[in-house]
Amino acid sequence: MILRTLIALALGLPTLALAQPNPCDDLDSTFTFSLVGGNTVVFQPNTFNNQWTYFWEFGDGTSDFGPIITHQYPGPTLFQACLTVWAWDPFTQDTCFATSCQLVDLIGQGMPCDSTFSAQITWSDQGSNIIVFQGSTNLNADGYVWQFGDGALGYGMSTQHFYQQPGVYPVCLDAWYWNTGTQDSCWTSTCLQVVVGGGGSVCDSIPLQADFAAAVNGNLVQFTDQSLTSGYGATYLWDLGDGTTSVQPAFLHQYAQSGTYQVCLTIAIGPNGGADSCFATHCELVTIGGTGPCDDLDSTFTFSLVGGSTVVFQPNTFNNQWTYFWEFGDGTSDFGPIITHQYPGPTLFQACLTVWAWDPFTQDTCFATSCQLVDLVGQGDPCDSLGLVADFTWMSQGTVVMFEDLSQSAVQPLSYFWEFGDGGLSTDPDPAHTYPDTASYQVCLWVGAWTGTDSCFAVSCQLVSPGSNGPQAVAGMGSGTTLKVWPNPTSDLLFVELPGTAGPYLVELLDLQGRRIRSRTGVAGLRTQLDLGDLASGFYLVQLRADGLRRTIRVQRQ
Repeated sequence: MILRTLIALALGLPTLALAQPNPCDDLDSTFTFSLVGGNTVVFQPNTFNNQWTYFWEFGDGTSDFGPIITHQYPGPTLFQACLTVWAWDPFTQDTCFATSCQLVDLIGQGMPCDSTFSAQITWSDQGSNIIVFQGSTNLNADGYVWQFGDGALGYGMSTQHFYQQPGVYPVCLDAWYWNTGTQDSCWTSTCLQVVVGGGGSVCDSIPLQADFAAAVNGNLVQFTDQSLTSGYGATYLWDLGDGTTSVQPAFLHQYAQSGTYQVCLTIAIGPNGGADSCFATHCELVTIGGTGPCDDLDSTFTFSLVGGSTVVFQPNTFNNQWTYFWEFGDGTSDFGPIITHQYPGPTLFQACLTVWAWDPFTQDTCFATSCQLVDLVGQGDPCDSLGLVADFTWMSQGTVVMFEDLSQSAVQPLSYFWEFGDGGLSTDPDPAHTYPDTASYQVCLWVGAWTGTDSCFAVSCQLVSPGSNGPQAVAGMGSGTTLKVWPNPTSDLLFVELPGTAGPYLVELLDLQGRRIRSRTGVAGLRTQLDLGDLASGFYLVQLRADGLRRTIRVQRQ
């Protein structure tokens, strides 16, 4: 290029300055794939670019377009998969291409561990603090590891152990077998409480708490068990206060008359194979006779002047199941809970908010509308004294991003509204959000504060890339803390352990939207058990909180 320029200058010819590289030089068609079960394969490119087109040929006569593709092959054999990427070059006015191919071997994948693999423990007290343990499994096991609850370990299908002191001890049995298909071991675990030397009742050491939720619609109530059973299977007895009972964990009940009823739930568990019975009861008053969700619709709103003829509108009540429609009085309209609107000039407008929702009980839509005058003549700005600054940080695990509010204000409380960049919204201060991929998204946090006479808002936006660590590489517990969560994936029981620290900690099981499903209190150094057996298959979050810090890990329920 330098030689051509010198020759052109010597001959007096015009020269061409190249300001940008050819986009064809950046094309990347390399890709990776993963086997997710059976003959199903997930393909994804190593580089994502919204200006590129992705075309996949799977080697079985089929093809597809898109960056990330899940493909079902017809059988376990060998296929050559190819990715062709192309883009338009505005400089050459032509299309550039790149192609890469790989062999997909579906032969000899190996069979996964049997999800039905389980173990049981029986024990007998021989006196003098000596306990004989017997383990059993529903499949042939190759090894057994015992944890006696006092720091000692044992091995073998049957064993005995001497305890130094009487008491109640958590005993766990880990059994395994060798999977010749995957050339790896498959494990199962079970635990129970053992009373040594008359040291009390097993029930005294098992966290057991009855609780339930009641969703009322008219005279119809949805009852749902929310009890803490420490991983044991429970039986249920409901007293519904009107002379009827139920033994189901969740059900609908129609009351004959309106009124207030005392509803009681008694749960029972049978630890140690049913040798002991433990009970817990919870009662609360349930008021019947309310109407449908249409009565809860709230279309009232507030607005604030943020400078010039710009106005921020927000409803007084946020609900993700409601639709918000704004009419600004200047011939324009918009959808969404929080809207920033630019008026054409300083004058008087009537703004209206219409809110509607679907009532699943009446199978109809309900509406509510409120209007206010917006006076842009002689406006002031009372928000300057609040020191309101919106700010946040984030971290991610795969496509799940956990956000943490860092906003500042001279007044509290604050209201929050998150726009995640993919159409998702939240009003939680510290939400978690699952993205469809690992592309970059612009996330905006609106925070609002009340001056006593008006509402003030501030906004902060950041570019968030799911799959990267984000501004905070580790959330909580310190870099030296080791968190153990196993087995992952799991079909029912999940064990959590936080060794090397002291004191209690809170274990929460969340869905991918950050909503709590259940929680447990654990003690550092001891194993905490979560039961996922009643949940749908998919991904969940396990979050530990201690001393104001937290750690979050994604787990899978098979």
